[in-house]
Amino acid sequence: MTSLQYERIKNTKDFMLPSVDYVFCRLFGSENNKDRLISLLNSILNGNPYISDVTIDPTEYKKTYANGKTIRLDINATTDDGTLINIEMQCIDTKYIIQRAELHQAMMLRDIYIRSGDTFDKIPHRISIWITKTRAFNDRPGCVNEVVAMFKATKFSPVEIASEKYRLIVVDLTRLNECDLNNLGDMFLPWMSFIDDPQHMPDDYLNMSELRSALEDLDYLNHNEIARSDYIYRLREISDLNNAKSEGFENGLKKGEKIGEERGLKKGERIGEERGMKIGARKKTIETAINLLKAGVDIDIICKSTGLSTEDIECIKDGRK
Repeated sequence: MTSLQYERIKNTKDFMLPSVDYVFCRLFGSENNKDRLISLLNSILNGNPYISDVTIDPTEYKKTYANGKTIRLDINATTDDGTLINIEMQCIDTKYIIQRAELHQAMMLRDIYIRSGDTFDKIPHRISIWITKTRAFNDRPGCVNEVVAMFKATKFSPVEIASEKYRLIVVDLTRLNECDLNNLGDMFLPWMSFIDDPQHMPDDYLNMSELRSALEDLDYLNHNEIARSDYIYRLREISDLNNAKSEGFENGLKKGEKIGEERGLKKGERIGEERGMKIGARKKTIETAINLLKAGVDIDIICKSTGLSTEDIECIKDGRK
């Protein structure tokens, strides 16, 4: 990507944001982009541990009892040393991050078993990384905070680390100006700047091949009609499910819907009839799912028939869609 091409991106209205989880997963969550994911992870972990390779793992953990909850992670991976890593791009609501991260890491361990005679140190290390757009810990300075198991201070001993088998790392994009870069990788600030606002990065970031490649892929997604319609739908879904009322997302949604209505599909197909591309088709799919649920059809069959995920079906049953 040249400086001239980046100038065009800077002047593009309603450019897709990597801080929306749908876009984040498209850019970092596939085997084709695992080198990019490794670069992002090393920029945050800064050698603790250093990651040479990752395997992208399934992200959906289906419920195991009738009234349970299916959990879907943004990115789930296993490193070359066996560490389990979960990365979440938290778009808006950051309540209960610690509790939610604990649930995620418990799900990651669900398929791990210890053989007879094994010791408990066979349980793999786990790292949860949550990147947020709002302040998760108002009383803590800095853009990166890490949570591990600690011994509380007593009369006889100070606060000490009890275990680092499980680590939760929270990156606050609103506090990038408070980063202690001495404890972070060289690519940390470039990656976080890209995720936060890809249209306003220093031009010299284009000299970094990993970031330049990500920007080129983002530019492609931004001009792909189907990807843009999914992006618009996700913005609306975020607003609906999380009761997001922030002005930025509301304006972004309205602008996105307008673009979706004006562009349509090149072959004359309109995706979405009232509030952006693809919404009309989505409503029809949801109506079909509702009718199948009323008819007592098994959820797995409904998923195969409609293309919806089990989590979508559960949301429909709970009346959240």
